[in-house]
Amino acid sequence: RGGAGGGAAVTFVTASHNLGTDVAGSYTLSLWSSETNTPLEITSLPANVDISIPFDTTSLAQADQDSFAAGAVRCLHWVGVVPSGDPTLPNSPWSTEGCRLKSLSTGIDDTGTPISNRGSVVCTCDHLTTFSLAFGFPPVRFGPATPAFGDVFQAESGTPVSFAIVGVSETSGAVTVSASWDAPALSAASFDQPAVVPSTVGVCTSGTVPCTLWESESTFTWTPSAPGDYALTLALLSGGSVVEERSVSVRVLFCEHFMTAGQTLRDVASLFQTTWQALFAINPQIPNPRAVTPADSGRAWECTQLGCTLSTAATAGVRMRVGKVVVVGDNETVAELVQATGSSMTQLVRHNARRIRTLAANVYDIVPPGERPSLEHNVSYAGQELCMISSMSDQCFLT
Repeated sequence: RGGAGGGAAVTFVTASHNLGTDVAGSYTLSLWSSETNTPLEITSLPANVDISIPFDTTSLAQADQDSFAAGAVRCLHWVGVVPSGDPTLPNSPWSTEGCRLKSLSTGIDDTGTPISNRGSVVCTCDHLTTFSLAFGFPPVRFGPATPAFGDVFQAESGTPVSFAIVGVSETSGAVTVSASWDAPALSAASFDQPAVVPSTVGVCTSGTVPCTLWESESTFTWTPSAPGDYALTLALLSGGSVVEERSVSVRVLFCEHFMTAGQTLRDVASLFQTTWQALFAINPQIPNPRAVTPADSGRAWECTQLGCTLSTAATAGVRMRVGKVVVVGDNETVAELVQATGSSMTQLVRHNARRIRTLAANVYDIVPPGERPSLEHNVSYAGQELCMISSMSDQCFLT
């Protein structure tokens, strides 16, 4: 409840299909006056507001259920006159103008399995009134190659993160795509700064005259250095105005691993050429060394030096250490650290991308300064953080 309009109440009412040709037969969120018992509309807001609408498509037609599962949902607000003025909804009292889809998430049952026909839609709007949802793809939309809502890109520190953002329009070639992020945070956590590079803008892809389908594509690239979780917002614009946004994230690991559903410490130990005893010793937060139950699940992309691909296994919610992060001392050499921790040169190079400098093909800068044949090889690692992985259970004493 709020104080707008002399005391207003937010209520859920049921909308039926006869209210508009594209309107969902599900929950509609309305803002009503408690004094006059009539719907309200509040405009001139200082900023957009987010409206979360829970959803259940069980009783709807299969086509509507498929649209919801595919993310083909639009946010509508009630105008009350026909036509509403929205060219994408002819002969309808509903309009999409001033409202756009911000996120769509499906529900998760007690076992962590997604429930495709139930979830929540978040609309962001520049006013408050009566809202509902429409099914089917809008004339201006993200292309299928664009990451979906809530996608997670997982990469080790020093591994490039790259993906396409595609916009499609059935109305004109004035469609563009972009991405935004917390610039100070990502800048401080970068080997290579994040960037969005356009490759095509307003290219006709219908193959007809006149053109009926235009496409624009850009590529997001970033090589992270610092571990953490970083949020990105993908934006679709038509004529310079934002039509839709999608939130994705990048999970950066350094000397870490995310256990997936069904994995055990033995499985992880095999991946990192160590022992489950060593991993158990440095991960006191994992009570059972034989199995870990995932706390969450979702669509994940695995990023390697060859690119990012959609993973067949969902990302689980258990973050674990696989080694010790050490800081190279002023008089220490990398070779001495490898020997002291029981690690190997192979492990060192594999898990310290962009931290160990490449001098030539398969030759790494790991010999002590002063013992190299030329001055160009005299590189000191003093102060550098490196991940050291060993099979010794006491290798990574807790700090």
